[in-house]
Amino acid sequence: NPLKVLKLLLVILLLAHINSCVFFALANFDQHANSGNIDAQHNWANSEGLIDPAPQCPGTAVPLKIVSQQYTAGLYWAMATISTVGYGDITGDLGSMQEILYSTLILLVGMMVYTLVIASLEDIVSQLDVTSSLYKMK
Repeated sequence: NPLKVLKLLLVILLLAHINSCVFFALANFDQHANSGNIDAQHNWANSEGLIDPAPQCPGTAVPLKIVSQQYTAGLYWAMATISTVGYGDITGDLGSMQEILYSTLILLVGMMVYTLVIASLEDIVSQLDVTSSLYKMK
C-alpha cells in the first residue's frame, strides 16, 4: 500500500514537471518568435519578469539562478493548475491564445488525474480496513 501511494505521488510530480516545462516552452517560443517587437511579446514569463525581453539566438548561457527561478515558477503554476487550486498569481497571458488553451487543457487533465488519485486512495484505505478486519477476526 505505501508503494501505491508513492506511485500516485510520482505520477503527480511527473505530470507537474512535464507541464511546467511545456508551459515555459510556450512562453520561450513566443518570446523568441516576437524578439524584434517587444509589444507583441505576450507570455506569462515575460509578465513575471523571468525572461529576457530581447533574446538573441544564439545567445549567452542563462545563469542557473535564473533557470531555477523559471522552473520553480513553472512548477508552481503546474501544481496549482493540476490540483485545480489555481491561485491566479501566475496565469497564461490573455494575449497568448496558446497559453490560455494549454491552461484550460491542463485544468481538465488535472481534474481527471485527481479524480483517479482520490479513487485510488479510497481503494487503498478500503483495503486497509478489510485487512485490519481480517486480522481482528483471527
